[in-house]
Amino acid sequence: MLFSTGLIFIMFLLCLICYRERVKFIRSRDFYSNILISLKIGVVVFDGKGEIVFKNEGFERVFKSKDGENFELSDSFKEFKGKINRVGDKDVIKIDVNGIDKYLMVNKHKFNFHPYINFHVISLLDVTESEIIKDKFSLSYEIFKNNISGLVITDTDGIILDVNDYFTKITGYKRDEVIGKKIGILKSGMHDASFYQYMWESINNTGKWEGEIWNKKKSYDLYPEYLSIFTLYDEDGKPKNYIGSFVDISNIKKYEEKLESLAYYNEITKLPNKKFFILKLKNFIVEHRDKNIAICYLDVDNFKRFMDKYGSEIANNVIYQFSNRILPHLKSTDIIAHFDEDIFVFATIYEDQKTFEEYLEKIQWAIYRTITVDGESWNFTSSIGVTIYPEDNDIVDELIRHSQQALFNAKLKGKNKISYYDIIMSRQLAIRREKYQAIEEGLKNDEFILYLQPKYNVVKNIVEGAEVLVRWNHPVVGIITPGEFIPYIYNSDLEIAFDYYIFDKALKYIEILKENGINTKLSINISPKALLNDNLVEHIRKNIKDISNDIINCLEIEIIESTSIDNLEKANSILNEFSKLGFGISVDDFGTGYASLDYIKSLPIDTVKIDRVFVMDMLNDPTDLNITEVVILLAKAFNKNIIAEGVENLETASALQKLGCEVLQGYLISKPLNIDDFIRYMKYQQGVKINLSIEHYFSNKEEIEMYAAVNSFKNLVKLENEKDRKDFNQNYYDKVYFNSISWLRNRGVSFFEKKTVYKSTIDKMIKIREVIDKINKKDVPANMYSIYLEELRHLVVHMENSFNEVWKKDV
Repeated sequence: MLFSTGLIFIMFLLCLICYRERVKFIRSRDFYSNILISLKIGVVVFDGKGEIVFKNEGFERVFKSKDGENFELSDSFKEFKGKINRVGDKDVIKIDVNGIDKYLMVNKHKFNFHPYINFHVISLLDVTESEIIKDKFSLSYEIFKNNISGLVITDTDGIILDVNDYFTKITGYKRDEVIGKKIGILKSGMHDASFYQYMWESINNTGKWEGEIWNKKKSYDLYPEYLSIFTLYDEDGKPKNYIGSFVDISNIKKYEEKLESLAYYNEITKLPNKKFFILKLKNFIVEHRDKNIAICYLDVDNFKRFMDKYGSEIANNVIYQFSNRILPHLKSTDIIAHFDEDIFVFATIYEDQKTFEEYLEKIQWAIYRTITVDGESWNFTSSIGVTIYPEDNDIVDELIRHSQQALFNAKLKGKNKISYYDIIMSRQLAIRREKYQAIEEGLKNDEFILYLQPKYNVVKNIVEGAEVLVRWNHPVVGIITPGEFIPYIYNSDLEIAFDYYIFDKALKYIEILKENGINTKLSINISPKALLNDNLVEHIRKNIKDISNDIINCLEIEIIESTSIDNLEKANSILNEFSKLGFGISVDDFGTGYASLDYIKSLPIDTVKIDRVFVMDMLNDPTDLNITEVVILLAKAFNKNIIAEGVENLETASALQKLGCEVLQGYLISKPLNIDDFIRYMKYQQGVKINLSIEHYFSNKEEIEMYAAVNSFKNLVKLENEKDRKDFNQNYYDKVYFNSISWLRNRGVSFFEKKTVYKSTIDKMIKIREVIDKINKKDVPANMYSIYLEELRHLVVHMENSFNEVWKKDV
């Protein structure tokens, strides 16, 4: 018992001693020093002289360098000492420590240990992380506030938590007017429930949505915006906020509308353009698939000449007038487009041919109505190409192209026409395009050569010149004549290039001839398109700049009378320029066109060429003979030289000489020759009389006329015997009948009454006419038809014998 009591006393004593030691330690300096040293906060104590008297590990860690050098020698500590005296209590300073910015919150405390001894205690808290977060938040908020997109933050219930300045600018709402309100205050009412359902399905499934949407401003004005919505999630992955970013796209929409207008409508007429018409035509065909649809391609004839004269501004105004004239004549279901310049394309339901063509004629007449510009009146015709769906096909691009091809055909027919597309025409146009490209390539490769056909004076017995005729020396086919390729470039830009090519080559040929001692004139054809081209004169001047007058005087320009020249005034001016330069001027195919007198009166022509059409048939048709004689008399009346082309036999040569034409061209004289053969021909034939034996054929004009009349009646009877043939040409028969009988009624009767020498011949002609008239009037019994034909054959023999007896007698 005593032992236990003693043990307890000893333990109590030991506890008392431990307690006294603990109190003593706590009160000791080491206790507090150890506490300061163990703190993570940096603590440093400076004496009055600025020397460190105490520092803990936390302070050293702030300035500790990577290589472990004394921190008091580091630049960061020096920077700290420089700043510490300039900052207040609880200020944050930034120190560069080993290239890394650290933010330190400073606590400063001064205490006096003795009146003459004081200390400065400074604690440093590393707030770098929080400062970075603060800077980032500040930057984010500045971005949020000043973003040029409208920004809005909501909670998951759509309550607005915050908006930025641009939100207020776009919507007109102030910030405090929308905070706490539902985002639905911006709804425009223009989108149905399915629109918002799709939006929220996208947000819930993907966390975002973007697209165009119409919203409503505070002023109730609706506006389009491009909106992006994305979701912010909490730590558990559940949505906590939605952020909307939007921009007002009103101006963009207006610009898009303008672009759409430019993309789909013609700027001049405001009608749909080609691109839009194709879309409309597709729908038009779908809507009226069970009906015939006419696609019509309209082009205003000769509008370019008007545009060249007045300029694009006035021309555009006239085009606008045309569109306004066309529209009233269209049916309510019709669609129309303005493709380019003077081209309009429209589609209509095709009911029947008569109604449709009356419809087109009304449109043509609307365009034709007089337009007055600067006191001058203009009337424009128009050509229309048409194709019919579904007779053609249902491919929109092809339907438009086929109607355009039909327009080309209308133009070729003489303009102011309506032409329909067909398969044959399509093939012809395809061939035309292929030939055109081949000719263009041939020009580049210099595949064309010139042939020369001599012109012979039967009185002087000399060659007076030659006509230049072009041949295509095709690398595969060989020599191709003009009739096989010239039509494919007619009235095109390539025709102009082709004429320039021939002109340049003819000049070289003249030089070659002169080098061989041959001084003769070459005539070349210039097409109306090339003649009226503004660059022609300049091109010729440039090419003859270094050429002598001797060569220039050996060149003659031929224009073709059978091809219309629209602007005679301009043609006259250009041809006068040629005359001044020293070129001769002639007109080819004279008498075949509609402006023979205009040409011979208005243009500076030196020579007239009688067309081969009349020459080759003048001794078989009294009418062609009369035309040939009239052309010769007309040329002589205007003091023009006269040439006949197409002379192929002695009878024709003799007749032309007796009628007053001395210069002949044709296969009787020579076929067209290449340059080498022509040089040989000239060397051996020049100055040598070519005996054409023409003097004994005809002694006077009456013989020539009777000769032609006899041949005409022979031809008429021959045709009468061929009427049962399948290939019988009724139109040709009618022409021969009319010309023969017309001559008989007039000149024949005169010969019958005055010239007894031909009385028997004309008597047989009268009887031939009587028999033929009976047959044509069907006054002949069917079983007697062959007998009448036999009688005609006998009458022809008697007629010919009668004329030959007189002809031989006169010889």
